[in-house]
Amino acid sequence: MDPIVAWYTPDIPVSFGIGPFGGLPGLTLELMINYDFGKLLYETIRVDFTPSEAIVIEKPTGQQRMSEKEYVEYRYSQSRYR
Repeated sequence: MDPIVAWYTPDIPVSFGIGPFGGLPGLTLELMINYDFGKLLYETIRVDFTPSEAIVIEKPTGQQRMSEKEYVEYRYSQSRYR
């Protein structure tokens, strides 16, 4: 497995990261993990400091189970980087 690459900004001083990859001295904006079977890329689309309305997170309904490999293949098929 290749190294994990994380891009973060210390200008937003929160140690929030993606999954177990938190703890950096700033907000993680992009994370790329190279597996033998493909790449997994997380990227920030937008940072909104002033939401215009209350944020409500609803519990998802239904379930779809897949392995990590199936998930990586799915994300790769949806990626604009293919």
